[in-house]
Amino acid sequence: MRDIIVKKVAELSVIVLLSVLSGCGHLSAFAKSEVGAPWEVSIAMPMYYGAKVIDIYGINTSENWTVSLIGLKQAGNHNVDVRYVRKFFSPQQYDGLGIILSSLVNGHAIQPGGTFVPPNIIYVKWISLYDNTLYYTKIDLSENVRKFMMHQNYAKGRKSPYYINSIVLGFLPNGNIKVWLYGYSRYFYIKEQNPEKRSKIKL
Repeated sequence: MRDIIVKKVAELSVIVLLSVLSGCGHLSAFAKSEVGAPWEVSIAMPMYYGAKVIDIYGINTSENWTVSLIGLKQAGNHNVDVRYVRKFFSPQQYDGLGIILSSLVNGHAIQPGGTFVPPNIIYVKWISLYDNTLYYTKIDLSENVRKFMMHQNYAKGRKSPYYINSIVLGFLPNGNIKVWLYGYSRYFYIKEQNPEKRSKIKL
């Protein structure tokens, strides 16, 4: 399985994508599909800079629905378990200061309705434990991204199609969120989103 490590290179609050391993693709060819698979949201964060995700909502304005994702507590969204991560990544492979993308260690939040139609907005309420700040973040997903999530992909030796429709949110200690799509062991970087508003809190 291909994994990606986003390494910290300068300041504690600035983390950049270091490399994307072979196997990642481009958002190029889109196709309409009448079938699909339920989308989900995965949660990623630095091992030593935790976050507490309070709410995640998926909103589709054209179809007029809002979905509240469940399973945030079970996703282990406070701090990444150091001992668990070290089962898969040595200190030489991962220093704990950057976002780690791996289906082995990232948490998952499930949308209970099971719809395969993607939202056009992801709304996130979360706390950065690095600076004790509450953040509200609105992430817009373009039409091309949503078509890509519903696109049927086929692999050699696989009879059924697969979909790249897991929305991966990477929580940064400076309050920004990086966004990827994930499916079939491949990550596609989408963008980095600033928060809409923030407020200091006491924990």
